[in-house]
Formats: sequence, structure tokens, C-alpha cells
Amino acid sequence: MRFISWGMILISLFPQNLVLAAAPKTAADHASTGSSATTGSMDVPSRMNLLMRETWKKAGVTPSEKATDGEFIRRAYLDFLGETPTAEALQEFTNSKNPKKHQVLCKDITRNSRFQPYWATRWGGWLGTENPKSGSEATDPSLSYVAQMLFSEHQFAMDKVVRDLLATKVRVARSQGGPRIRVGLNGNYGMPINMVDYKKQEFLRMHRGENFDMEPVTQKTAHLFLGTQLECAKCHDHPFQKWKQSDYWGLNASLSSVYPNGYGNYLKRTLYFEDAPPATVSYDPSVLNGGSGTVKNEAKPRYLDGKELGKSDALTVREELANRITGDPLFPKAIVNRMWAALFGAGLNGDTPADDFHVNEMNQLEGILHPELLETLAQEFKKSGFRLDTLLGWMCESEAYQLSSRTNPTNESEEKAPLFSRMPLKPLSLGQIHGAISKVSGGSNTKELPEALFEAGFRPASLQGAKDRMVVSQALGLLNNKDIRATLWDSRFAAKEPTASNIHEAFLSTLGRRPTANELSMAAKLSILPRKEGDVVEDVMRLVVDLNFENRARGEFIDTRQELEEKLAKHRRELEPRIRRQVGKYLAASNDKERDTALYVITTAFESDTGTKLSAEEQARLKRVLTLKSNLVDVYAMLFNTTEFTHNH
Repeated sequence: MRFISWGMILISLFPQNLVLAAAPKTAADHASTGSSATTGSMDVPSRMNLLMRETWKKAGVTPSEKATDGEFIRRAYLDFLGETPTAEALQEFTNSKNPKKHQVLCKDITRNSRFQPYWATRWGGWLGTENPKSGSEATDPSLSYVAQMLFSEHQFAMDKVVRDLLATKVRVARSQGGPRIRVGLNGNYGMPINMVDYKKQEFLRMHRGENFDMEPVTQKTAHLFLGTQLECAKCHDHPFQKWKQSDYWGLNASLSSVYPNGYGNYLKRTLYFEDAPPATVSYDPSVLNGGSGTVKNEAKPRYLDGKELGKSDALTVREELANRITGDPLFPKAIVNRMWAALFGAGLNGDTPADDFHVNEMNQLEGILHPELLETLAQEFKKSGFRLDTLLGWMCESEAYQLSSRTNPTNESEEKAPLFSRMPLKPLSLGQIHGAISKVSGGSNTKELPEALFEAGFRPASLQGAKDRMVVSQALGLLNNKDIRATLWDSRFAAKEPTASNIHEAFLSTLGRRPTANELSMAAKLSILPRKEGDVVEDVMRLVVDLNFENRARGEFIDTRQELEEKLAKHRRELEPRIRRQVGKYLAASNDKERDTALYVITTAFESDTGTKLSAEEQARLKRVLTLKSNLVDVYAMLFNTTEFTHNH
């Protein structure tokens, strides 16, 4: 029987960390199909399964049993939508008798309205430079917006998305709407530009580099769309791969064949790019390459295979470059490997970063642990029209994705992890934690959560690894952070009685499973533990700060929360004794009249402090904070603090 350890509750109100324990269950049928089987007529997931089974057989590994229905639907929702399923959706899936319900879910989930914005957010983070405090996990939410715009326009066709990111021309908009900036290098002022085109150049604009050297976008382009890291070749020939210093600067010259355009300071965001004749860039030849370090070399636009760009009369240099990238065999492999790593915690190249293919002098990939699988998926991805949603759907339907994270004696060692014979425990990213808490709490006010979660130690998806585990700062953050506690008290949890049915729903919506009998009993006891008077006072004082901030914001005051809290701290000594006395009276009241009187005094103190009359909603919020009626707030707080919640398993 699987269970959560509740022993620490006897010492402290909440456990610091609750760990998913192993559970015996009926092993799935892992029949091994021989390599002689015909694959031509198989669908892509079946071919993937065949290749993986052959790999497992050669390695002497038995794959883990199949994930439970609850584990699978929770995993799929977090991976593909960035949120947890509702208790209703989970029960419907687990109760279904359809033998193909996993395949049905995988197809349905890629059509879900949340699928496109979630993957736009993921790609926004990869296209940008991650800022962990941002709710979109990207430096600038505009890149998530651009990704969503392109996904919608091109139906997830990644070759078209990349062409737009690298080669879009900004047209003059004859109608009103765009900012009025200079048109043409020596053109006139006052013509508005096409804003759709302008936004598509955001990737180039964000990574243009100092003095428009275009070095950041050179490296980003290689990482994202070719799965290679060329930084080493910027200064000298790569010592272990085929890349030469001239390869780096040829690619850089291709991306530099533009005019920066705009008005005033070119660093302003009104900047856009116009195509220019083929550029020539200078670079210092490395001493390692036989250079003196003093004589400059020059590079003209050329692709990584050495062929020059800029010879076409019909295409710009950027258009030629985009076509060469999307036609490169590395392109589909790079996208496949990045998507595999997003779902499985590591790429098909093992512990090496997913965007670091090692290409030898023979133009062959080295270190790929599943070369046939990578080749098959890359070819099928290309045949699909480079459809990202189709690729992710295949991975979802694969046997490897549907395996449990529980190990067996043949695959429990870390050395066996790259075989993907079990699903790794993947830490949820900042965005996934935010999405999960928002979904579970019924859409409560969670606008402050991204920064709160970042401060607690959670990171964007692209900055973490599958081996990450919850640390003390994260556990304390989930339990004690003011914004998370406010979300709990403002949510529907505070109004729900700790009935068996509601506790079942709490477990289903957070952990994707029903509680054991012991967990049900302990949760019921936890939910009626009274808060101490000091805890109530602190919650009320926290509300004073929140309402001050909200009311001042509505009145267009410019105070930041930190500045406001500093001001409030000055007169808290005067306010808190008054609040404490009335909280004590409220808690000790034996009838509604006494409680109403205490509430009136507290409300008056609030209003005199905030300078604004409390709304009916704010008064209701105050009552929820004051109530000692048993509810589910602490049950959900405890569940949020488990490893089982903060990891995808």
C-alpha cells in the first residue's frame, strides 16, 4: 500500500517533505518483440516501442510497470498543459473502461485550449534568456506571445516558425496602427510599420548583442535549431568536433546582413531590421589556429557546410539562411531531442545537454544513446510537416512515456536512467507549480505566486534537471510564504468542511490519487487543529498590509510593496495591540453579537489604517481569516508541501 508518512505531524503542524513511496501492483505485460518484425505499416508510437524494447533487451533491462491511471493523467496534464487535472477529469479517466484511453487522452490533450499557450510559454523561455521571476519563464513575455502567434499562424509547423523568427521583413503599414519610425536606411519619417512583422523580429532584437554584433543570436540559433553549441568555435577551432572558427563567423555574418532601423537611440524597442547586402565581419584568428593574434580575418555569409550565402537574386541572406537551417538534417533532430528532454528529463544523447550534439569530422553524431529512435522520429517529424503537436502526441502515446517512476532491480541504478526504462521523478518548474496551485485553488488570486515561488527556490523548466529535488527553502516557502497562504485563505478551501469526500477531492486534485485510510484519518485530524491566537493575529496583520497595497494601487499610489511594508512597520506597534485585543475577543466570543462587535472594531482599525472603506469582498476575506471553523486550508498546505506534489512522477 502506498502512503504518506504522517509522523512529523505529531511534532509540527506540517511535515517538511513527504515522499512518494513505492507501491506493489500488477506488473504490465512487457512482451519483447524481435527486431525481425515488420515496421513499415506500424504507426509511429508502435515503431518507437519496438526500438525501445530492443534497446532494453540488449541492455538486459526489464522496464518498470505501467504508471497508474492517476499518475499518467497527472503527468500528461503537467507536461502538456502546465497544470493538474481536476478531480472530475481524473475520476472520469480512471473509471473509463476504454482500452485505448491513453491514446485518446494524448490526442485530446494536444487539442486542449491550454496546449498552445503552455508550449508557447515553454518556447518563449527557450527563445529568450530566462528570468525566473517571470510568470511566463521568459525574460520578456513578448517572446511567449510571439511563439503563440506563430504556432497559431503556422499550426505548429516548426520550419515555418523558424523562418519567420529569422527572416521576417518588416513591411510598411499603409493603415494606422504601428509606431511611426523611419522607413528605409535613408527614407522619410512618419510611416507606420506592420506590427505583426515587427513582433516576429523580437528574437533577433532581443539577442542582437552589443553594437549589433549579433553574437548572442548566432549562438542561440545554433542551440535551438541545430542542437549544437558553437561558442567554442568563436575563439578557435573546436578541439573535439568539426566546427571551425570560420564556421562560427560565417553564420554570424549571415545574421549580420541587416540594417538596424528606428528613430532616436537604436537601442530602443522601436528598433527593427531591414535586409542589407551580404555583410563582412572581422574576427581575431586564434593563436591555436596558427594566427598571430594581431592580424584580423574576415568572414562573409556562409552556412556551416561551407557554402556561401548571398548569391541569390530572389532571396535575402536571412531567407537563404533560414532555408538552409530548416533543410539541415540536424534541424528535426534538434527539435526532437529538445522535446524528448522536456518530457523525459534528458535527451536521447544522455547526460549531455539536449542542445549539444557532438558532430565529428565525418559529420556524424557521437554519443547518441538511441540513434535509431532519434533518426526515426526526425524523419517522421519532417514527414508530418514539422508539426510540433504531432511530435509531442507520438511521445505521449509511447510505452516509455507511460511507464511508472518506480524502479525494479534491473533499472534502479543511475547508470540505467538513460535507457528510459522508467520515468524519472521530474521536479515541477516554477510555471508548473504556479499552474497547479492556481488550478487546484479554483482560479484564486495567484498573481504574486511566481515571485514567491522563485524566492522559495523553484526555477523555470529550462533551468532545472530531472535530478533536482525539493530543498528546505522550497518546503518552507510552500508552507509559510505570505502570498501562498493568502491564496489558500482566499480560495474555496477555507469554506469547505473536512468531510471524507472533500479530502478525497483534495488528494485527487493535488496528487492524482485517493488517500489511504490512514491518510484520510490523519487529514481529518489535521483539518480541525485550532490555530493559535498569535497565528490569527499575524494573518490579520498580513491582510492589513495586503489591503493597504491593493487600495493604494487602486488610488494610483506609486509605493512598492517593500516601501509600503516599511511604512507600515513604523506604526505597527500602535495598531497590533488593538488588533490583538479584538482578535482575542472575537475568538472568545460566545455569540454572534460579541463577534460582530469585535469585527466592527477590527474593521474600523483597518479602514483608519488603509484610508479606504472595506468592500463587502474584503470584509468577507477578513472573516475567513478570523474563522476557526475546521476547513481544508491546512490539508491543502500540507499536500502542496509533499515531494509527491512538487514532482511529476
